[in-house]
Amino acid sequence: MDEPDSGIFNDIEVLWIARFDYKQNWLLSSHAHDDFFQLIYFVEGSCNVMLNGNAQRVESPAILFLPPAFEHGLSGVGAKGLKTLDTKFKVTNPALSEICRMIPPVMNIYEDDIYSALEEIRAEGEEQDYLYQEYCQLLLGRILIKLVRSSTSLKPDRTTQTSLTSGQERSLIASRIIGFLEHNYQKKITSDMLEDHIPYSYRYLSRLLEKEIGMTPIEYAEQYRILKAKELLSYGDYELKHISEIVGYPNIHQFSRSFKKVVGVPPGQWREQKRSGIGKDVVIHPEFENTLLIQVIEDGRKNTAK
Repeated sequence: MDEPDSGIFNDIEVLWIARFDYKQNWLLSSHAHDDFFQLIYFVEGSCNVMLNGNAQRVESPAILFLPPAFEHGLSGVGAKGLKTLDTKFKVTNPALSEICRMIPPVMNIYEDDIYSALEEIRAEGEEQDYLYQEYCQLLLGRILIKLVRSSTSLKPDRTTQTSLTSGQERSLIASRIIGFLEHNYQKKITSDMLEDHIPYSYRYLSRLLEKEIGMTPIEYAEQYRILKAKELLSYGDYELKHISEIVGYPNIHQFSRSFKKVVGVPPGQWREQKRSGIGKDVVIHPEFENTLLIQVIEDGRKNTAK
């Protein structure tokens, strides 16, 4: 297989992205796209997936990766519904396209940074700030690398690999700090806890992490806790009090204060803003027109979902 050249991400075009909350009586008609890839991220729920004539049950968290001319459809949505992030893109670099076509169509993986990158692409597409298309291209390029590296059939023949979690190489100690913080995000992180896990002084660990990612361990723990809260707010129907408990806050008042400090608005307001975007086409490439193929089954009849 030819190695792609260093400028491959100049040949990725992000076309469109949207969120969908499928109901039990919704289905996605079986179809294929002639000239673009599609990535469907299963955030929550399950359904039957038809892939080139073969049916299988897929449960979240999972990713469907669909190259051009790959027939696919969704049906049999579970009782709790199905929440997805769906994006379409072109790959015009032949070497990269060949690699992407080898990614399995169903990947049962969960990476917070893939979810975050997709949400960031959606936000960029809505705001369309300066160089938004180039930034979306960069974000999707990182996702593709992550998927390639996560595939057992595409392990590169190299002795070392670079982590893309933060977009830069991290020292072993910094990675251990981050792993500990993410694993224990529901707990109140203290300096003693971190020193017990990694045998260095908290002052040293704090300086090291701040140098690597621009945040102290306490600040990172807070940011990660808010990230998990955002996921629950976006895709769950939990009450704010329950969300505050799930992500480790002692009460809803402290949760609301922390959320507003980090995000800029209270959690309830943030959820309303996000949910207003469900089913909304976010067109990244101005010439792309999306065709809605979701259908609703009513009394045995199919109607196009609005």
